[in-house]
Amino acid sequence: NVVFLCGDFSEIRVPEGSVGFYDPPYWPRQGKGFTQYTAKGFTEADQQDLAEHFKEQEGHCVLTNGPGARHLYEGCEVTSLNEPTVIGPKKAQRGAAETLLIRNRTGEQDVT
Repeated sequence: NVVFLCGDFSEIRVPEGSVGFYDPPYWPRQGKGFTQYTAKGFTEADQQDLAEHFKEQEGHCVLTNGPGARHLYEGCEVTSLNEPTVIGPKKAQRGAAETLLIRNRTGEQDVT
């Protein structure tokens, strides 16, 4: 069974035996980034709240974020990936960008 939920992360619970994927606005790269998923934006405090919520989930959770968020995920399994990106106002500004793949459980079964 698959259930897709779209909403405020603080209202979502991932129970034991389930897998959750979070797709937040990325921590801004080089001081710039898209954080306007909502009218109030997605602040550094929101990033911190998300990280705490993510780590508290009983189920296996996966999240992607920008490299600046690494410090928020101590105790999680963090893998650095270089992903191609087509985001940027000028073609010269596009290319591979570091992205973090974060799992809330380490050393357990592979959920990716």
